[in-house]
Amino acid sequence: MKIFSTVLLGISLLVSSTAQDRSGLNSADIDKIVSAFKDKKLAAKDLIPVGFIKVKEARGDLNQDGIDDVALIVQQKAVQDSDQSDLPQVVLLFLGDKSGNFNFWKIGPHHFLNSNPNFIFEGGVGDLKIEKGVLMIESQTSVSMGSWAAGGCTQKWRSEKSGFRLIGLSVVDMMRNCGCGDTSDTNYLTGDAISTSDRGPGGERTKKKITRTKRTPEVILWDDFDYDKFCTL
Repeated sequence: MKIFSTVLLGISLLVSSTAQDRSGLNSADIDKIVSAFKDKKLAAKDLIPVGFIKVKEARGDLNQDGIDDVALIVQQKAVQDSDQSDLPQVVLLFLGDKSGNFNFWKIGPHHFLNSNPNFIFEGGVGDLKIEKGVLMIESQTSVSMGSWAAGGCTQKWRSEKSGFRLIGLSVVDMMRNCGCGDTSDTNYLTGDAISTSDRGPGGERTKKKITRTKRTPEVILWDDFDYDKFCTL
């Protein structure tokens, strides 16, 4: 049993390491995308950077002007058809205007995980949507290669006086064999945080323990976010 638990732990750590791998784009790649979009009126068909494909799209009003904006998760194309592993993915935000065109707003090079062919959902993307001015970006790190590990990270962003701000974050780390694990939910507007765990030290299911803490509200702006840092328990 001890050996079995150790193997499961090793698999879990391996998957967590893969799941938390954010975009591998270097600064030159990022600058190339920004320079291609900056200060240009863009049609909806022109929002995908050269060398990338669209993974998922959401529309809604992000800057509270009554006009739909666009959030995209895009994935770098594989150099070869057989090379589908560890492809960088980035988040792109565009603001719509009255003419029906879009203006580049923000790039999120460290806001999502890299694509992995073993993810159950394409690119690891769960839900991506804009509702009532809030952008929700959900990753799903469940894998289909026999591992018991599963999890994910849900970010919630909203335009505030301080800037485009992280207002909520939920992180989940589960083991499917026991249906147990750990979760963390943080409200950055109030400072309230809730941690829940029903996983024992040997991977067994235990009585659920809920811990509530109150922190000083923290302002995390879009440019300060790093998936590796925030989406890990």
